[in-house]
Amino acid sequence: MTEIQLLNSISRIVVFLLLFFSFFLLTVRGNKKKSNQLFSVFLLLVAIDISAFFLNDWLSKHLFIETFRITSSLLQMPVFYFYVLSVCYTNFKLRINDLIHTLLFIFFYSFLIASDYSKKAFLVFQIISEIQYFLYIILIFIALKKYKKIYLENYTNPEHLNYKWLVQMTSILLFAHLFVLSKFFIQFTNNINLILLLNVIVIISALLVSSYFVLKALHQPQLFSGIEQNNTPISKYIKKETKIITSEITSENNEKIKLLEQFMTEKEPFLDPDLTIQKLALQIDFSQKELSTLINHHIGKHFFDFINEYRVLKAMSILKNQSQKDITVLEILYQVGFNSKSSFNTAFKKHSPMTPIEYRKQFLSNK
Repeated sequence: MTEIQLLNSISRIVVFLLLFFSFFLLTVRGNKKKSNQLFSVFLLLVAIDISAFFLNDWLSKHLFIETFRITSSLLQMPVFYFYVLSVCYTNFKLRINDLIHTLLFIFFYSFLIASDYSKKAFLVFQIISEIQYFLYIILIFIALKKYKKIYLENYTNPEHLNYKWLVQMTSILLFAHLFVLSKFFIQFTNNINLILLLNVIVIISALLVSSYFVLKALHQPQLFSGIEQNNTPISKYIKKETKIITSEITSENNEKIKLLEQFMTEKEPFLDPDLTIQKLALQIDFSQKELSTLINHHIGKHFFDFINEYRVLKAMSILKNQSQKDITVLEILYQVGFNSKSSFNTAFKKHSPMTPIEYRKQFLSNK
């Protein structure tokens, strides 16, 4: 079997699997239907792109279809960008204005047809498509940064935090695309063997990355618990209300902070593992905006850290209590509102150089 035949065989397998994953995501039941649909379209676009490896002869006879295949690569990153937004935000919706993201595709489809695929026109297309790819990568990271900020200011359950996984996902996609970028430069050297090798790496990378994304999405559905899209970072409230909210904590704010701290100590709302700033605001009879400003701006902590500090302090009091020495660390972390051992240990390290077990041993051994 020649290298070209091997490439054709592998690409057929990859396209078949991508189409299978795409169809599966469209039909699978779940509460993230929109995200699945968007990711399904993304996989379909990748499959269309890769199909050229074994449909090259047929596509060369159908110029309009081949032009669509080539220029459809300009739709991949916009679709992936919307996929990320749909994962982050529960109320995400595609709007008519979002069609602006298809303009580059429409333009180059017409441009390549009109220019009759001149080398100069195709080179312009390749350069612009690479620029577009990296611009969308930047947009995705900006969106994820905003998502993380809003999450930390309003939620406490790190197991529902999509940020790390989506960053990982985008980084893997970026790394895999570097092989495509390498192909772009190597094509000018006319090194056929190296180009064939890179083509094999590209399609195998496409398969591995897509498979990883699909399996991750299906086996860890908790990653897909988004937040409300209309939430805004508290810093924007502060900027809008600089005439009302000053950097100095007024006596009124001092009273509110004391009331909040008293409520946290006496009522212990932090024991609720799914506590959000909205829930706490209702319990203490503050507006959500007022409470968010108080914690994130005046106290100077993210809501995420503010709540977890109370949980850790509660856990510490249990760990050094002689009468509760038979309660395991795992039982304690769930008792004080954490959802996993990893999130508990991470929060605990911020308040003690020791592990929870070491902390318990030190205090109990001194009694």
